[in-house]
Parts: sequence; C-alpha cells; structure tokens
Amino acid sequence: WNYVKKTDRDPSAVPRACCDTVNRGASYADGTLVYGTLDGFVIALDAATGKEKWVVKHAWPEKGETITSAPLIAEDLVVIGFGGDEFAARGRVVAYNLADGKEVWNCHSTGSDKDVCLTKDTNKANPHFGTAGSDLGIKTFPGDDWKIGGGAAWGWYSYDPELKLVYYS
Repeated sequence: WNYVKKTDRDPSAVPRACCDTVNRGASYADGTLVYGTLDGFVIALDAATGKEKWVVKHAWPEKGETITSAPLIAEDLVVIGFGGDEFAARGRVVAYNLADGKEVWNCHSTGSDKDVCLTKDTNKANPHFGTAGSDLGIKTFPGDDWKIGGGAAWGWYSYDPELKLVYYS
C-alpha cells in the first residue's frame, strides 16, 4: 500500500523548517503506524492496509511549528512534540490515545506550573522539591519571553515502562 495525505496541506512549512525538511521516522504498535508531517499532522494508519485510523493537527507552521521528530509510543499513548524555537514557537509535548487520536495530556516547556504539567506531587521524592518556588517557567524569563519560544521538543524520546516515565533529550 501507499499513503499520501492530500488535503489541508501547508506548503509554508518548508521554509519554516529549521535545518532541512527531514522526517525522523514513524513508530509502530498494535497494528498501527504513526508518523508526523512537516506541516503539523500526526497520522495513524492501519499497518496492514494503509487506511487512515486517525489524523490530528498537532503543529501550526504559521506559529513557527513543524514536525520532524518520530513519535514515541508508550503503552497506549502516542507522544510527540515539534521544532520551531528559532521561529518563536513555544515548545510542548502532547500525548494522544493510540486507538483514536484523542488528546490525553499536553505539557508546555515554558509557562505556569500547570502549563508545564507540574503538580504538588511532581518530583516529591527529591529533597530539593519546591525550594525554588513556583511558576519558574514564567519567572525565569525576562518579561513575557516565555510565550515566544523555548524548549521545542523536536528530538528524541524514550519511555521507562517500569517507572512509567517519558524522557526527552
């Protein structure tokens, strides 16, 4: 089979993609092949037939966001970010349900503790937990700079099934 998304494409993604128009691959689980497109779609296909299972718009080139990374599948979640720091994109990583593409969680790289998915129990075992204050994803930036770039997660992810943690580097 062959699959090409033909509708709603955004050719403006090409000049907005930093460092070439690359795609770092797809991921596979439970009979589903998942990949991102440069113009911001995450697409899940039935691996046997090539038929669309779901498509979500994840990144917006007009905001400087493009997808070049391969998604990570962690249990029943598809985890993916995007590139765009050099175009003032505010980074985030989102998890979608592998079965239907519904958003499960959305964590920004900058912003309030809530925006970056920190809770009162996050990292509680660390003896320095909470000593630096709250909302550091805002307070450590000059002015409103936290809104215009930082931490775009375009690279590589891994998952520890024992600890149930997603790592990004």
